[in-house]
Amino acid sequence: MVAQYYNVSVADLKSDSRKQEITVARQMLMYLAKTHFGWTLERIGDYFGGKNHTSVIYATNNIEKKSKFDKDLAHDYNVFVEWIEG
Repeated sequence: MVAQYYNVSVADLKSDSRKQEITVARQMLMYLAKTHFGWTLERIGDYFGGKNHTSVIYATNNIEKKSKFDKDLAHDYNVFVEWIEG
């Protein structure tokens, strides 16, 4: 759902691309995996192509911080939460 919502591929999410649209989608998915699915930092990193746990910490903290003042990002997050909690 995250890939489709942001119009990127799953391969893009797992890549090392630093394009903003891919980075935001990847970080959002990492944040959701941690907060709503209970994945460990290691499991998240492995899923995303072997990223180390510090990269996952950075990504999840980034979404948490930015969503407090970026209304569009907060909206996106709420859309995913509603979908997850259905």
